Amino acid sequence: MLRPVLGCLTVLAVLVLLADRPLTAQDKAGKKNNHEATIIKVDTKGSSIEVDIPKEKKKQHFKLVASVKIVDKHGHVIKLDVFKKGDQVKIVEQEGTVHELHHKTHDSKKAGKPPTK
Repeated sequence: MLRPVLGCLTVLAVLVLLADRPLTAQDKAGKKNNHEATIIKVDTKGSSIEVDIPKEKKKQHFKLVASVKIVDKHGHVIKLDVFKKGDQVKIVEQEGTVHELHHKTHDSKKAGKPPTK
């Protein structure tokens, strides 16, 4: 009777130790980071933006990948030229490259297209 109980407790202890391991460099490399930021400068020709990230107390320059998803606060697809200095954005980046850019202060005058499914 004691042997099965000890066996189960050993398996449980191993599972707990494996589940609580710290992130490795490989785990961190695939992680996407979200930033709330304010636009400082937009370069539509170079497909890049410079932003102020208040939580991290720093300014950062991001290069946008060709497949970047740019949407307004309603989820409609918009172009980079809609952004201007002072706009609030949410940035989803991985290893310094922006994969999603969400416009949080987009006005309805330049409304984009609804997202395609």
